[in-house]
Amino acid sequence: MEYQKRFVRFDIFVRRHPSLSVEKFHDYWSNIHAPLIKHWLQRHGVYRYTQYHTPPLMREQYFGGAEGVHTLDFDGHGEVLVEDPDTLKALIEDPYFKDVVEPDEERFIDKASRRRTVGYEEIWVRDGKVV
Repeated sequence: MEYQKRFVRFDIFVRRHPSLSVEKFHDYWSNIHAPLIKHWLQRHGVYRYTQYHTPPLMREQYFGGAEGVHTLDFDGHGEVLVEDPDTLKALIEDPYFKDVVEPDEERFIDKASRRRTVGYEEIWVRDGKVV
């Protein structure tokens, strides 16, 4: 299958800072951190930024103690989708990252728990239709 565009996807899996409750972590990430970084991401041409929240209560509700089900032990993950791989480098080299983004992450993320992955995304189904 031929793709019109192949996007580079960067994911970061995080746990909440130990000083925060689950609720405060998710509230901070959505209502303080996201507004702080959205213009920085937009300025560099990020195609999509997504937050994926995984509260323990939801994991318990959906998976409970189901035998053979192994879940990731993270409070959530952020996803950045870009068309040009150089965009990721530009984001990190921007002084805004060092001066604003990283210090803000220290407030709500357990930095030692972070795990990252990078790859590319292909879309096979869109709006319920095979593409």
